[in-house]
Amino acid sequence: MLFHVNRLMLVAVFALGGAFARPVLGAEETAFAVYSAGIDGMLNDDLDRGLHAALVAMERNGFQMPMLDNDGDQAAISLLGQILMSRMHLELKMNPADAQAGEFPGSLQLSVFGNSGASVTEMSNRIKGLMERSRDLSERPVPDHQGLMQIQPNVGLQMPPMYWGEAKVGGEEAITISFNGMPSETGMDLSMFGLPSGVMTLAGLRLNFAAMSPVIAPVMMSGGPEGQQGMKVLEEFGILGPDAMDITIGYGVDSTNGHLAGRVTNMLKHWGMLMPEKGMSDSNLRVIPQDATAFSVRRMSMGRLPEFMNAMVDKVMPPDQMPKGPDGKAMEPMDMAVQMTQPVIGIDIVTEFFEYLGETIVIYRSNGTGGGGLFSLTGLIELSNPDGMKATLSTLASRLNSGLSQMSDGYVQLVDWSDEDELDMLTVAFPGIPVPVQVTLGVAGNQMILGMTPDTVRVAASQLRSSSSILNNSTFTTARGRASSKVFEMSYLDTAARMPEAYGFVAGLMTAINNFTMPTGTRIREIRSIMPAYGDLQQAAQPTLMMAMMDQDDMVIKGTGARSMMVHVTSMVGELMSSPMLLTAGVGGMVGLLLPAISQARNAAEMTHAMAEVRDIAVAVHTWSADHDGKLPNSLEQLVQGGYLEADRIMGHMDYYGMGLDMAAVKHPSTTIMAAKWLPENVAVVFMDGHVERMSYQEYEAHLNIQMPHGE
Repeated sequence: MLFHVNRLMLVAVFALGGAFARPVLGAEETAFAVYSAGIDGMLNDDLDRGLHAALVAMERNGFQMPMLDNDGDQAAISLLGQILMSRMHLELKMNPADAQAGEFPGSLQLSVFGNSGASVTEMSNRIKGLMERSRDLSERPVPDHQGLMQIQPNVGLQMPPMYWGEAKVGGEEAITISFNGMPSETGMDLSMFGLPSGVMTLAGLRLNFAAMSPVIAPVMMSGGPEGQQGMKVLEEFGILGPDAMDITIGYGVDSTNGHLAGRVTNMLKHWGMLMPEKGMSDSNLRVIPQDATAFSVRRMSMGRLPEFMNAMVDKVMPPDQMPKGPDGKAMEPMDMAVQMTQPVIGIDIVTEFFEYLGETIVIYRSNGTGGGGLFSLTGLIELSNPDGMKATLSTLASRLNSGLSQMSDGYVQLVDWSDEDELDMLTVAFPGIPVPVQVTLGVAGNQMILGMTPDTVRVAASQLRSSSSILNNSTFTTARGRASSKVFEMSYLDTAARMPEAYGFVAGLMTAINNFTMPTGTRIREIRSIMPAYGDLQQAAQPTLMMAMMDQDDMVIKGTGARSMMVHVTSMVGELMSSPMLLTAGVGGMVGLLLPAISQARNAAEMTHAMAEVRDIAVAVHTWSADHDGKLPNSLEQLVQGGYLEADRIMGHMDYYGMGLDMAAVKHPSTTIMAAKWLPENVAVVFMDGHVERMSYQEYEAHLNIQMPHGE
């Protein structure tokens, strides 16, 4: 089964290669690059040696999977495992100058260098075996290139040149697979990932959008006006154009630490409107408690978000395509947003929300705000006008609460309240339902605080008055080192704090791998441990710290952490156990509980609109009747034709019961239906006296059966 899927995947890959046309020559530029030292290379710390030995043993056993009984499937899985264990790089190089019209201006090459458990020759033999099994592909030797084969499809596809074989790449033996060009012997330049000198590169990624433009732009241009408009959007986001971004990120290790480095060019040119003039200061960090186990701080000009949105749309959307305002001029996107939302929420989201926001966003987890897990999650948004935001939250509560409570049958309420410390809070409560959260917004000092419970918000508010903070945490301050005023984003994780809950689970997983890799049918004389002792992991568990800063127009990322992959694995499992898994379950439960309320809110909005429509119909019918000696129109279309009613008021499933009727003949106008509009769950009904009601389908049909349409 897997082997057949493998064949289909190979054919699909080679079919995609049809976009390539011929080898290109001359100067080339890297457009896309991926480098990996492989699992074999990444497990190079003393604490990782047990897992490394187990995986090498598994590799030498052929990654045997008990559920697979097909030799081809086993061979494919073994080859995939060997590739993942191996050092390799994939590089797409572009050369638009040498490409003919309609040809793909680049070449793609994958090079795999083997690992300590499988040589290049061994993997090459596995590939040969799979090729021999394939009836969809054939190969032939390339003249004057010993060991190199050209691949040809047997399915009638027009293919570009594709090659594979063993070759020297950067002076080392490697398996190469290349599209649209002969394999290059030049090794990948790992300096492109920007890691410091003396750091061994373990992984890297590069996305050079400027080099990709010769491919992306023609595709967009072929889309007509919509494609050209899409090109403008991509230019604004830095994907196309002369200022397109070049993104690189790399990870590596030295003798003591793990290091992360990255760069995004031209960041300021595309996102500069949202960048504040000043970077991060200690005052931005003092809102974080000393016992925080994880946090993220970002500086951003949030008050300029409406201006940014307007500017982006103005650059890509022609004015004649924008909706017109009462003055006949094109409306700005945020003006439209205000026009749509203000009648519902009661505030101008630009002047009464965004303009109250400051320049710093903080998210953290700490023991004091809830044990360090999900319920300790706390968010803070700096405010430029705290009193204005208090008034805004109060208005939102008063405007939304009655409707929300009605739509949810009282099971969801917004509570606008203050505690004994006069902390103003807005809490989403769920009366009568055992929901495990009471999401709360509070305003304290110059911060708007968000927490899972009011208690979380109280503790976070008290931190604003505390004399201690994360700046008194020696683990953090040692990792940060000398502060820089250019930093505008910082993320921190206390790796050691995540290990206690995860160690037992990871130890069990490592034991399972250990058992699986032991040979069967022979006497086992020794058990080699995979999992390091808890104390050894704790000692090696350096915190993970990442910082982003500006270097002229570029964003530069720097990060440090533990050297051992086992430390990172254990910490990551602790993160999953303490937050995202619970968060997923919590959010899932919340969504399940709130979906009915959201659905009811949508239905209520539709019903409000429908009731307004049938009320307008009643007014039009009565006006018609006054102009036609008490007679009612024969149809609603007659009202439209006569100019008594707009055509959009009778859209949808409408019933009308006034045809051929004289208003004076209606004996019971308050119980006689004039017209009705059907909705997915209810019916909006207007009576002859002009009053409007909402009815269920059953109530509507029962009323029609009991009460004759003419009130007789």
